[in-house]
Amino acid sequence: MSRPTRLALALTAALAAPAAPIPASAEPANIVQRDDAHPADLSVYGMLGWDRVGVGVQVAIPVAPKGFIPDVNDAFYVEFGAEVSSWSPWPGYTAWPGITPMGGVRYQFFITDVFAPYIAVKFGFNIDVADRYFGVAGTFFADVALGGQLTVAPHFGLRFDVGPHGGRLGVSWMF
Repeated sequence: MSRPTRLALALTAALAAPAAPIPASAEPANIVQRDDAHPADLSVYGMLGWDRVGVGVQVAIPVAPKGFIPDVNDAFYVEFGAEVSSWSPWPGYTAWPGITPMGGVRYQFFITDVFAPYIAVKFGFNIDVADRYFGVAGTFFADVALGGQLTVAPHFGLRFDVGPHGGRLGVSWMF
């Protein structure tokens, strides 16, 4: 066989390979199946941002444990909890301690059996317990965060997210 013929056959095989049908066994093995509903979880975390530093706890209850999209492994949660932090309403302003009860929603996508990214929207009220000018005061709080959950053991994971007020990093127990 001449060299140009071998080159033409190799080029034809290389171009035809992507068009070949993929057998069913070639599907990724790490996609989580939709056999059951996703559980509730309890998260404890630390937070650090441009205007605050503190700790928080929240509970997430699945209201759509199998999600909304039939072919996607997703879940929709209602979350509520509180954060205790030292925060400042303006950069450079003296910070004071406060507590923020909050609630919101989380829409999570279970990409693999280990990683599940999410988007969360939360609302709350910062109760400033030691405002040196106004005594006890408060402000409304809103946050949109992008994050993820890494499952490291059955019913236990690491959770992280980032939003306009900074980032959160903590642990999560699924029950």
